[in-house]
Amino acid sequence: MSLKHNKLRNTGLIFELLTQNCILELQTDPTSTPPALQIVKKHFKKGTELRKELNLYQVLSEKTFSKVLSEDQCREIIRKTIEHCSVDRRKLHNELYNLCGELKNVYGLQKFFSSPVSNYKMQASINQLIEGTLSNCKDIKSIETVMMCENYLMDDIKTRKHFDLNKKNIILVENKNDEQKVVLNKVQRTLLIKKFEEKYKNMLPEQKIIMKNIFEYNVDELNKKRRELAKKLVTFKNSEKVDSVLKENLDECKKVLRKKIDTVNMKSIGQKLLYSVELIKELESL
Repeated sequence: MSLKHNKLRNTGLIFELLTQNCILELQTDPTSTPPALQIVKKHFKKGTELRKELNLYQVLSEKTFSKVLSEDQCREIIRKTIEHCSVDRRKLHNELYNLCGELKNVYGLQKFFSSPVSNYKMQASINQLIEGTLSNCKDIKSIETVMMCENYLMDDIKTRKHFDLNKKNIILVENKNDEQKVVLNKVQRTLLIKKFEEKYKNMLPEQKIIMKNIFEYNVDELNKKRRELAKKLVTFKNSEKVDSVLKENLDECKKVLRKKIDTVNMKSIGQKLLYSVELIKELESL
């Protein structure tokens, strides 16, 4: 039998859709517990097969590494991650059946699965890769599908941001605690970014990127931008067009941007990064 993507059996996709519904429900009624969150707490609690498989999806779609990986290393990581995942497939199918039954009662399956998901291709690829690997498909079409999904995932892994082993990723650390924090963390970040974009819609594109990196605790990208802006500020040091007020602001920004950004000082220095972008624009217009 040929390998086909079944949305009803895609744990990662269902979780993403529940997260999106949780965001919408919180926006509609911030005072009550969203039905989507209640479903997550009930069906994705610790010890369930759904939770175990969700962890597998999240490792394959989000995990970053401390160094650039070769194609062979990526392939080995993908295959070993899937093979060593201790999910009872029979119990998982029963849990998915019960979950989809509740989704049908609360939302209606057609309506629930009709919402677009930004990383749909990633979730579908992981689903087909898991099903194809564990079912040991033999037919040519299924083998081609598995190889195509594996290649897509490898390309994604190779382009992911790499992290410093000595630094903690705060978001990932918080997500380890329980199923409620997993979804709430994503919801809170998404809501925060949306509110910020509405309030500061006139921000420069460069400033929006800085804010996104602050929300995502992307220290490496912030430090890269800090060095870039510091170099630009130096070029205006001896400009005759710079008055005393601008010179004072210029010196203050240069002083602050000498400090390396970490998770403790990120917000305070991040504010200077935002101001530096405006200052540079003003200096360039003189």
